[in-house]
Amino acid sequence: MPLQERLETIQADHRRNILRRAARVTLGSSVLRVFAEGTKADVIEALLAIPVDVLLDLRTPRAFRKWFLPQLEAVARAIRRKNTATNSRVGRGLKWGHGTKVLCLYLREVVENSRYFTDDQTARIAPLLFVPIDSIVMERLREDGVRLNFSQICEIDTARKFYGVQHALAAPASAVGVPRVWYDDAWAEV
Repeated sequence: MPLQERLETIQADHRRNILRRAARVTLGSSVLRVFAEGTKADVIEALLAIPVDVLLDLRTPRAFRKWFLPQLEAVARAIRRKNTATNSRVGRGLKWGHGTKVLCLYLREVVENSRYFTDDQTARIAPLLFVPIDSIVMERLREDGVRLNFSQICEIDTARKFYGVQHALAAPASAVGVPRVWYDDAWAEV
């Protein structure tokens, strides 16, 4: 393929390529290490099927949560294809622990770390996003005085546990004037 033609193809697929790159970044080795072999392809397919453009239409936390749930179901189904109860690293936390972590990482990457949305759109969407919960976020939350009733991602087995963390972060983030998803920057302190 001639160089100019290749660039025209890349230009035509630019927004889709942003999503592909976000999916690859999301599924780095620190995320994939708990899953059975072959999970990555299934999860990438699920992530790329997420209608991220709908985020532009969501105005309230309630609307975001309603949109988030079916996306989470799709990601959890993709993880479940190769990971059953026999995978003790995933355990009961397949959906509300690992599934939400993958979905939240992907949404943060698309909204906050790419040029998929304009700056104004990002500023409007970011406050709706949930914090991906992992061992470092859990450690930082404990250091910051948040009591957790789980100690590993595989123990986040209910919506109540997941949303409890999101709720704990919502008011302090709002008081500071930042989206709660920024709490994931606790990784930068490691």
